[in-house]
Amino acid sequence: VLDDDDDNDDHDEYTQQRRRSVLRQVLFVYTCEHPDPGYRQGMHEIASYLLHALQLDQDALFKVDYESSLTATIDELSADTYTLLVQILTAILPAYDVGPSPQSRSPLPAMSRRILNILQEHCAELHYVLTELDTPPQLYLTKWIRLLYSREVTQVLELWDELFFPSVSVAHTTT
Repeated sequence: VLDDDDDNDDHDEYTQQRRRSVLRQVLFVYTCEHPDPGYRQGMHEIASYLLHALQLDQDALFKVDYESSLTATIDELSADTYTLLVQILTAILPAYDVGPSPQSRSPLPAMSRRILNILQEHCAELHYVLTELDTPPQLYLTKWIRLLYSREVTQVLELWDELFFPSVSVAHTTT
């Protein structure tokens, strides 16, 4: 029995090492290809969730388990994770602006207003609490924007489906 557990522990450790390796590779290539802004804190969390979502999709498609999907098609997962990361970071790149440039103002207040407007429409109670803080919204919404809610929401992948594909109705079925 101990031998089986040791084998599982070794496999889990190997899987985690492969996953970290993929994420390092994706972020390294992103940083080399996009020296401005380069890597910024929090980008790894987005990349990690993307890799995780791709693994789950692949598992469902090919009916394999999570661990074997990472080792089976690591190159495909790396390339797909990188492609999605570039698309997402291009869209939210203004949120990683460390300070306003002399020519323009910071985009964070406008991004924050957009989020608060959406909250007002869909969750008036939360909107009320946040606006009553008497704190500039960009101070507490910056982390939400930069990390795409990955630390604030338990079901982040479902939220991302709604954010990225709002017109697509995802049917969740159980078999």
